[in-house]
Amino acid sequence: MLVVKMRQVLLQLAIVLSTTTCSPWEEQDIRFVGQPIINGQPVAENDHLETVVVENPWGMCSGTLIGPRVVLTAAHCLVETSDEVPDPENYLVDFGQWDFEDNIHVVEARVHPDYVRLVGGDFGFSMANDLGLLRLAEAAPMGATPIPPLPKQLEITSDDLGKNLEYVGFGIDETGNYGEKKKLEKPIAEICVSGLGCLWNLVYWAAPNSICVTNKDSGPCNGDSGGPAFVTRDNQVYIAG
Repeated sequence: MLVVKMRQVLLQLAIVLSTTTCSPWEEQDIRFVGQPIINGQPVAENDHLETVVVENPWGMCSGTLIGPRVVLTAAHCLVETSDEVPDPENYLVDFGQWDFEDNIHVVEARVHPDYVRLVGGDFGFSMANDLGLLRLAEAAPMGATPIPPLPKQLEITSDDLGKNLEYVGFGIDETGNYGEKKKLEKPIAEICVSGLGCLWNLVYWAAPNSICVTNKDSGPCNGDSGGPAFVTRDNQVYIAG
């Protein structure tokens, strides 16, 4: 059942480390007013078929197929407040490009039970346990291969600082358009393992269990929320956050 599997996956991802864009305030301002991704690369038609569009009542996000009928995305892509119960009828999932065709309905939606929408107070804000799952009404299209979450034994550690993660999503680009799948790589700048969270660069509050990257010159943007941060271990691709 999704309820059981989701609990296992969410717990595993929370332990492994979720991914947060933890930039100084001036960089965060750029991201949140909808300025573009810089230096993202278009994804070939048959590449990253596991990365999907998640349509919701207020717009769109990205997500990743982690099982034949299960998509991982961000909790804030499914609910507007941390105490809200997600309604599966509010979401559609698109594979390929965002073209409003061949979308798949959702029959179950869950968010992490400890999801917190805003933390950090005067030092900026972040989201703790920002994870959600969608169960699809039908199997994913042929060619869309699920990507597994990163196992605990392969978790991100301080040895990974400076190493690249690959981000994929449908968010706004340098032309102001969105809906086209793009990718880019960014190095890990900071890792927060403190149960109290971390004050990064003295200006930004990172939630506990976060991987931090800077968006100064390039990075995920509006609409890329919920999309994957991929890491490769021993030639196997996993979702790190």
